[in-house]
Amino acid sequence: MKSLRTTFVLFLLTTICFLNNVISAEYTEWSLPEGAVKRLGKGSITGNITFSQDSTLLAVASSIGVWLYDGYTGEEINLFTNHSGSITSVAFSPDGKTLACSSSSEFYIWELETGSLKLTISANTSYIEDVVFSPDGKTLATAGGYDETAELWEIPSGALIRSIDAHADDVNCVAFSPDGKILATGGRDDEISTIKLWDTTNGELKSTLTTGKESSTLGVRDITFSPDGSKIASCEGSWYFGDNKVKIWDLVSLELQSTLKGHVKGVLSVSFSADGKTLASGGADSTICLWDVDSSTHETTLIDHRYLIKNVAFSPDGRTLASASDDGTVILRDSENYKARTTITEHTAWGTGIAFSPDGKQIVTGCWDTTVRIWDTSTGRNTSTLRGHRGEVISVTFNSDGRTIASSAGYSLDYDWDFADSTIRLWDAATGTPKSTIFVGSDYVGAINFSPIENILTSASNSKVKLWDTTTGNPLWTVTGDEKDILRVTFSPDGSTLAINSQREINLYDISTKQLIKSFSAPWQRYSNITYSPNGRYIARSGSDNNIHIWNVDSGAFKTLSTSNSDRYPQVTAVFGPDNRTLVTAGVDNDGSIQFWDVVSGEQKMSIHGMPNGIDRIIFSPNGSTFATTGGFGTILIWDYHTIVNPYRHEADVNGDGVVDISDLVFVAKNFGQTGFNAADVNGDAVVDIADLLIVAGAMDEVAVAPIATHRNLYSPLTSTEVHKWLLQAHQLNSLDVTTQKGILFLEQLLMALAPQKTALLPNYPNPFNPETWIPYQLSESSVVTIEIYSSDGQLIRTLDVGEKAAGIYQNRGAAAFWDGRNEMGEPVASGVYFYKLTAGSHSATRRMVIRK
Repeated sequence: MKSLRTTFVLFLLTTICFLNNVISAEYTEWSLPEGAVKRLGKGSITGNITFSQDSTLLAVASSIGVWLYDGYTGEEINLFTNHSGSITSVAFSPDGKTLACSSSSEFYIWELETGSLKLTISANTSYIEDVVFSPDGKTLATAGGYDETAELWEIPSGALIRSIDAHADDVNCVAFSPDGKILATGGRDDEISTIKLWDTTNGELKSTLTTGKESSTLGVRDITFSPDGSKIASCEGSWYFGDNKVKIWDLVSLELQSTLKGHVKGVLSVSFSADGKTLASGGADSTICLWDVDSSTHETTLIDHRYLIKNVAFSPDGRTLASASDDGTVILRDSENYKARTTITEHTAWGTGIAFSPDGKQIVTGCWDTTVRIWDTSTGRNTSTLRGHRGEVISVTFNSDGRTIASSAGYSLDYDWDFADSTIRLWDAATGTPKSTIFVGSDYVGAINFSPIENILTSASNSKVKLWDTTTGNPLWTVTGDEKDILRVTFSPDGSTLAINSQREINLYDISTKQLIKSFSAPWQRYSNITYSPNGRYIARSGSDNNIHIWNVDSGAFKTLSTSNSDRYPQVTAVFGPDNRTLVTAGVDNDGSIQFWDVVSGEQKMSIHGMPNGIDRIIFSPNGSTFATTGGFGTILIWDYHTIVNPYRHEADVNGDGVVDISDLVFVAKNFGQTGFNAADVNGDAVVDIADLLIVAGAMDEVAVAPIATHRNLYSPLTSTEVHKWLLQAHQLNSLDVTTQKGILFLEQLLMALAPQKTALLPNYPNPFNPETWIPYQLSESSVVTIEIYSSDGQLIRTLDVGEKAAGIYQNRGAAAFWDGRNEMGEPVASGVYFYKLTAGSHSATRRMVIRK
């Protein structure tokens, strides 16, 4: 009874400590990186599962952190993550107050009551495979993986107590005996699978158990002590090969007690029941076997999971058997009858395909476990799981009306390279039911894409691109390239062009005529992808180096962005932002950062950090407000683009100051005639001309004209003469499109605002001066302008024939009249007072100035 009360109190405290987290947000919003608004999927299961000592909590090691569930109902409680990478192992302390987990070469200690990270230790190992607490909770043992050591750490200080040279090769697992006096390590020594027993007080080797040489490439994978400490069970399988037997050792005689045969593939995990009478084993054959320990007989086999069993664990109270599978599920079973009590889902298997629905309300993903999954972007929940493929799903896409999903798959999960799925499957997006299957033949299907405007689907396989009529399932057109050369295909945003990406070139085909219309020579890349800008003016190519290659579709102008994302495995993904001038990139094997680049200048504008295990895909929603990233081996993050990249940049904001105004007009005018990549090339035709200026003018509100009259000095480079010239060029275009007409209207209003109400002579500057000065003036109408310079006694000493000028303000040094302080003979005049007179048509005016030497 006392034990029951204690269990209840611990459970109540744990529930209360996480209450704020549960109430404040759905689990899809827990522990998100800065800038992300939602997570789809919980990450793939990358390590073990384990119960707390009181059986109330279940911890699951995943690619994004440690998930905590109610150990009986499977309800989500919390997520522990510091975004450092996949979790390889997790363990509860015996008192239930702390949680230890390992990621790569570090391990972490979390305080369960507060959810705070208390300790981070760099273990100086190549890879930590396993962590486990001693029965008294004062010591943590780690299996050093490739560095051949097992290490003991003092808790809570984190000080290293002892490092043990455990195995000649890998150390895969560790376990304490129930009394804490023995540490067992599992691994291999010179291709022999071994279990070694160590004295925890002095680190001396007590015994070595040789489990066998057969299938021992990876050594002993898992070990567990029986509750009374008299036995130890082991397995030495791997995901796709290895020993399919379970072995039980008697620790009194140190002899093999029994070898249990029942799995048809390698065994990955073993666990004793709380009373020690039953042993559970999980295998790569997707089954769980239950064994009677005393008689060494097979009791039953559980086949609920669809793919390999990564881990099995009995709860300490003996009521529950938990199992975790590569199908992304954790099943909790009553240990009396082994019937499933609940299934924890959404630990999605890693996938390569992702697409938004046209309305942005759904995301479809293709997964490694052969499934196609549909997600609701508002809730983050998996609404449908579509099954039918026999290989890993590598590409998914919606058709233009969002009613149909197409998916393609690769090779089988058994890595049978002679078998490819070779089908394209069409699904009803609303119901998730199959609609039809297109049989491609013996080819590997590869990536698929729907046309934006028709029910035409492309598939790329080795040297061929095929276009399919999805209403009939019949092929429409085949484009053949060099063998194994075609990497990716995509449609232009308007659906008129098909772009085919090969290792050394990009070819553009006209869909209506089926003719090659353009070809761009591309730097060689073994793997690469291509993407259009939303307006179809640019194509970007990213892939197996650190560079992004960008082409102007109309002119063929070319430039390269060097992202320098990854030195080990350069692999970059890229997509254009909705403003057509921003390129969003990420490296698959980098630290999970996302970069934002200015396409024209080639400069990086900013970066954010996303997923700890890298990012392999970026896609934008159709309206451009959000983008999604895949990575983390089974998670999708949704990001608010306008929160990250703020303000939204209009294409007419050529100078990038966040507003479209007169300065953008001046910027375009100054770049007239420039070709290639240029910020002033608004329409992307690789030349800056009047068409670009009209786009800017048309984007400006009419009220933008008003400030010019009162703040002319802000726009001193702009004159009515220039605006008049622009209008002449604009009318010569003879274009009736809305953008051009709006631009012309604005320029006409601008010309009226720039024209002064009256002609006037303005004060010269500088004054006094030596030896030169500028004489500004303004004209209310076009006039022939003359400026005369007189001495103080009325003698004419210099005439400046300015010529005919249009109405406007001639105030800046480039427009005002200039006098160099010399007479008609070119001689410098003496110091003193002089007068200057403006004659413009019938208007004349005189002002005084001073030369001081």
